[in-house]
Amino acid sequence: MSIDRTTIDQAIADRIAEDPQFRAALLSDPRSALESLAGQQVPDSVRVTIHEESPTDIHLVIPASSALSDSDLELVAGGYNWTTPNHACAD
Repeated sequence: MSIDRTTIDQAIADRIAEDPQFRAALLSDPRSALESLAGQQVPDSVRVTIHEESPTDIHLVIPASSALSDSDLELVAGGYNWTTPNHACAD
């Protein structure tokens, strides 16, 4: 089963609202917390970084560069997600 970014973002927000301990788990061990929530392993090649906002500190997430390599285009065309094997994007 694949999980898209919007779905996981909403699941994180919902879980934090229900369980304040989950916020602490995300901050202390984000990979394990995300794997627990998603019910699947995050590949080692995927870096998980948590940014906690405050009233005076906001974080904006911008999409990756629109200039994709040929291998990146193949991943997109092939329905890539972070659970797809052999998914390393070119830098």
